[in-house]
Amino acid sequence: MALYRNSCEKLKQLLQKFSCDTAVNLAQMKGVGKIKVRNVMKAREEYGGKLGITHLLQCGVGPTMMSSITQDPLAAEVIKCVLYYQRLTQGSFELKIDSVISMDLGVINSAFVHLGSGTRVLSWSHLHLQMPRPYSPELCYREVENVLRTLPSASTYCLELQTHRRPNKNQPGFLGISVHLRVLEAMFYGVMRASFREHRVLCVSPRVVAEYFNLCARGRAKKKAAVYAVTSYIYAQSLTPMGHKVVVPSDLAEYFFLRTKKDDLCDCLLQAIAVSEWSEMNQWLGGTQSC
Repeated sequence: MALYRNSCEKLKQLLQKFSCDTAVNLAQMKGVGKIKVRNVMKAREEYGGKLGITHLLQCGVGPTMMSSITQDPLAAEVIKCVLYYQRLTQGSFELKIDSVISMDLGVINSAFVHLGSGTRVLSWSHLHLQMPRPYSPELCYREVENVLRTLPSASTYCLELQTHRRPNKNQPGFLGISVHLRVLEAMFYGVMRASFREHRVLCVSPRVVAEYFNLCARGRAKKKAAVYAVTSYIYAQSLTPMGHKVVVPSDLAEYFFLRTKKDDLCDCLLQAIAVSEWSEMNQWLGGTQSC
């Protein structure tokens, strides 16, 4: 697959050029006029010559122009990923991700994965949430705390954002499910922020993750596409969008193979890979160019 690595390399070279080249040479680039060059030179003075994607955007050099200059239509997609990651991490985007705990929450089935460096899966399993009946906020809070105590330590924790679960007038019972999951998500987020103060807790849009892996379908078709993608990573050694192999130990691969319901396991793994690779893109393009 490796869709985006070459695009990252081309964009990095472009950032190097904007960070180091003369004003005369920059003005000769297609679509870059005197005003943009003046803005770039001012930005170089302000940021010490180290320009990243956001700096170029502030100078008026947008994704379309960068794609045109690099002659790479995928460059705009890479830029979109970097900008989403920077918004997601809210100012802490310069920190490198060493490992990720990624969680997929559901009414009945939930799952988590621990992804380490080198795209190596360290642990991967369903989560056993015993929600109290009748509902009790206190008991639910205790259950969330108990579940989080079982998780290994990581530099970044990710939750699947639940806003994609919208009530449907044709499914009146889904309103209760949607509210339940949003409350559960908020409870997990609050406890994680309080318990893991030295680590980042991110709420990631499943729509953005699906777009990253080109899972265009919705509903059951999207679930099948996610299972197919993860299965190809494990058994066909397919490469991720940034060109990495996903390393899954044999016992965890067997665990995945034996599960009848795999989509929640797939969702949390794809989410972890996406966040890890967006961090990698940001390290390349976030403003670390030196002459």
